[in-house]
Amino acid sequence: YRDYFIPFLNAISSQHSAKGEVFNRQGKTDILVFDNNGNNVFIAECKLWKGEAYLLDAVEQLLKNYINWRDEKAAIIIFNRDVKKFSELIITATNAISKHSLCIKAHGQRKETSFSYQFKNPDDEHKSIKLELVLLNFA
Repeated sequence: YRDYFIPFLNAISSQHSAKGEVFNRQGKTDILVFDNNGNNVFIAECKLWKGEAYLLDAVEQLLKNYINWRDEKAAIIIFNRDVKKFSELIITATNAISKHSLCIKAHGQRKETSFSYQFKNPDDEHKSIKLELVLLNFA
């Protein structure tokens, strides 16, 4: 599903580029948007919904493996193919993210299935990361 986003992200601005499966810090993140100077602007990890524990593992993966000290904006994009009661999935996911040990604050719902949070950078308690949880339903 990630591959659907890359062309769109590249069409938005001539000042930025997006690539998939890009090495950053300690692994390959699913989506990396960077400016013409090579500075990271946005990092996203995409996952299929497999429950709350899998979601929290994805947050850990993103924050501890892919986020550098200078990175400030990130997202977890969840694709649902199996759960029929998507509203319940949204409640489960947002509650799980809010309870994460690095979550400072839930900033609320930006769109029907997009939620904003502020997280501590796991490497520096004085730095924070804006994390967006985006839930997409294909069930």
